[in-house]
Amino acid sequence: MLKTRFSLDKLINGLKLDPLNVLNIYVVGSRLWGTGTYNSDWDFIIVLKKWKQNRSFLHKKDWDVHVLNKETYENRVLDEHRFLEVCTLWLPDYCVWKEELSLRKQFIKSFKPKQFMKILEEEKIRDEKLAKKMLNKEKYKKVEKINHYIKIMDDISKQIIKNKKITNYFIKKE
Repeated sequence: MLKTRFSLDKLINGLKLDPLNVLNIYVVGSRLWGTGTYNSDWDFIIVLKKWKQNRSFLHKKDWDVHVLNKETYENRVLDEHRFLEVCTLWLPDYCVWKEELSLRKQFIKSFKPKQFMKILEEEKIRDEKLAKKMLNKEKYKKVEKINHYIKIMDDISKQIIKNKKITNYFIKKE
């Protein structure tokens, strides 16, 4: 288990969120994939009951936070089958900081493998374009990180399609 350098309250207060409005908080990124270190930044998905926008990205200190309102989160999991949001359904306990809204059962009933694969391919194409851009800028560590994430998406998506769940988030680098 990764040790945390701060608390749930510190995150909520640091982002100036109303604690009563927060439904779910998930740790994602390198700390989920098993590639993070004590000094790695923190990546979160936060689901709020109400949010002024459908979806937004906040950056503060070493926190990168995807904030979604409840309806957008439900749509990205149940209808669109977005990779990162779908991954939140089977996170290890240390990556679930708060969860009042669980969509696991609904997802299993509504899962459309073709839709999931279509969206996954779009996300991989986007990431491959980003990797090429980073390669042109000679940012080789970034390219390696993006390519590893694409491999993670491939391996985890196979688990989701085969088992309708994720049993292993830790994908070895090649």
